[in-house]
Amino acid sequence: MFNNRHWVFQQDSAPAHRAKSTQDWLAAREIDFIRHEDWPSSSPDLNPLDYKIWQHLEEKACSKPHPNLESLKTSLIKAAADIDMDLVHGATAGFLTTIDKYPFATALLCSFGSSNYNKACGGTILTNSAILSAASCFYNDDNTEHPANWWRARLGSSDSNSGGTIYLIRRIDRHPDFNLTTRINDIAVLRTSINLILVPGLVETAYVAGGAYPLTNSQAVWGLGWGESSQALSSGRLREMQLWIADQQFCANRYSDLGFAVTNNMLCTGPPYEAIRGQCQGDHGSPLVHNGVVVGVFMRMEECELGYPNINTRVPSYARWIEATVVSN
Repeated sequence: MFNNRHWVFQQDSAPAHRAKSTQDWLAAREIDFIRHEDWPSSSPDLNPLDYKIWQHLEEKACSKPHPNLESLKTSLIKAAADIDMDLVHGATAGFLTTIDKYPFATALLCSFGSSNYNKACGGTILTNSAILSAASCFYNDDNTEHPANWWRARLGSSDSNSGGTIYLIRRIDRHPDFNLTTRINDIAVLRTSINLILVPGLVETAYVAGGAYPLTNSQAVWGLGWGESSQALSSGRLREMQLWIADQQFCANRYSDLGFAVTNNMLCTGPPYEAIRGQCQGDHGSPLVHNGVVVGVFMRMEECELGYPNINTRVPSYARWIEATVVSN
């Protein structure tokens, strides 16, 4: 337990650590131990938290020799208890990136009926007048719909608060079968009041996955967004986070504890067993990318580092609806 939460710390795959005797010993004593073959050394999420926390504990607990193992254990426990959560957030938050790497990404700003527009969700440029996002972005808590004039889109900027070009939104086409409670069919297409000015390397349309696009467990993907970099730290800068597609049944089992049903039209991402990082509050509607192709629309997380996979709307399942909606008047 750390910070009143359950975490699984997995050792790297140095030869001594993946020895059968070591693996068997840990598996017999740690119920949540992840074996070497289930979490290979090539996994992108192995190292950031490992080395960041390791370095901290080593500096604090091993600054002087210990006379025995019990002394070292006591010192490590004290060092772990004193860890500043900002240190953990720094290891688990996404990395800053720039809009030229993802020129199809857009920050969506909302006034919520006031005169001030602030970043609230993200989106993906589909055409010179259409933007893909999550339907859940455009509802109040009482299930009433936001009017389109509450929303604007900032394109061509790595900062959600400045730069680029702002476009007014004239229409929001939510999936007709969207349910705010179950998040089924959580997808929407926005229409801008005027055509977007496309600029190579800055404002471009995205490649969007078609209905037959292959997605399998453990494929590396990138989550994007201008949302919070942790539960407590907001971010106005575009960030990217390398994740990978999580096992669907594992994801469904995790969320069943919360009474939430994960369907086949949803796509889960995160480490194979415990999500220690991912997209966060304010990233809703932002794209999930595989090899430059948008395969998901971020729509749900259980806090930001609580151990639940992120859930995206699975774009290939809605390829025909997206196409039909974009070409409609």
